[in-house]
Amino acid sequence: MRSVSDERLGKILIAAGGTGGHVFPAQALAHYLYKLGFQPTLVTDRRGMEFGCDQVGIPCHLVYASPFSRRNWFGILLAAIKSGVGMIQARFLIRQLGPVAAVGFGGYASLPTMLIASHMKLPTVIHESNAVLGRANRLLAS
Repeated sequence: MRSVSDERLGKILIAAGGTGGHVFPAQALAHYLYKLGFQPTLVTDRRGMEFGCDQVGIPCHLVYASPFSRRNWFGILLAAIKSGVGMIQARFLIRQLGPVAAVGFGGYASLPTMLIASHMKLPTVIHESNAVLGRANRLLAS
């Protein structure tokens, strides 16, 4: 097994929604991957940053995202615009970092990054810690 002092292994992008239920498991995986020699980077929305995302010693990036309302047309339009901006941000981030894989932990904030990672043919993994798949992971799994 390689030691952490050796050259770091590939970069792994970890996308998580902005709640503690998504961010804390993502941070735990990031720390574990770092100990194994990988270079993890967390991607979340502004809510995820409030959980100390940038204070855990792992690089963290912000992407725009918004939940999709099921009833309000203005909310749907606004969410589509924000998520579109988030996908553009994710595309630039993936090109800049050159990760070897992406891991999604659910939540609407993970959607832009994971959709673009999949579109760019990166190997992707979806993690769901609940008994029932959430809407974001259900969409990504299809």
